[in-house]
Amino acid sequence: MASDWPSWQWDELTQIGTDYEDVAEVRAYDERMAALRDRAAENRRVLEMLSVISEDLVLEVGTGTGLFARQCAAITKHVIAIDISRAMLDYAALRAMEEGIANISFVHAGFLTYRHDGPPIDAVVSSLALHHLPDQWKLVGLKRLAGITRRGARLLLSDLVFPDHTVDDPVAHFGALVSGMPPSSRKEMERHLRTEFSTFDWAMRQIVSRAGFRLEWSTIEGVLTHYLCTRL
Repeated sequence: MASDWPSWQWDELTQIGTDYEDVAEVRAYDERMAALRDRAAENRRVLEMLSVISEDLVLEVGTGTGLFARQCAAITKHVIAIDISRAMLDYAALRAMEEGIANISFVHAGFLTYRHDGPPIDAVVSSLALHHLPDQWKLVGLKRLAGITRRGARLLLSDLVFPDHTVDDPVAHFGALVSGMPPSSRKEMERHLRTEFSTFDWAMRQIVSRAGFRLEWSTIEGVLTHYLCTRL
């Protein structure tokens, strides 16, 4: 953690989970996701849900390899793409340069460390990043987002969240999550449950509300829950 942050602040810049500081792992991740999912179609749906227009300033928290940022940059004024992994950012910036995209700013930061300098943000998207923070720091991170977005701005959060019906026997649910994964992904899910900070749906709803956003709707898709919110 940089010296200008309090010593008691959560150190979000220390990588947990898969080591995305390894450039080879970044490239492998990009290829693996391309084989498993139609990410371009997923990103088009996200852009529609956020109602992004040509004059919008869009922030992506946890840009990864930058595919969403590149697609978003094609239809809007400017995109700020932040990530805690320098290797991810380097790879994402290289891909943007290869495609001739010049309206993306890549910043090494996360929910707790991004410093915004400019007009209020119109839309924020974050997928599979908030679970890196314990719940109290999730609230801090989302309150920081509320502080840099305009009133009425849209926020789309997507993450692995535990449904409320699992609270009576969460351990059984955790075991079912692991056993329900393809064999190639079970170790990754085990590590996620052991070392990361996914939370329950009721907690996420409270955190979003207390951070200054109105929850418009949520939906479950596989192991992910999506939350579309509006800045109050």
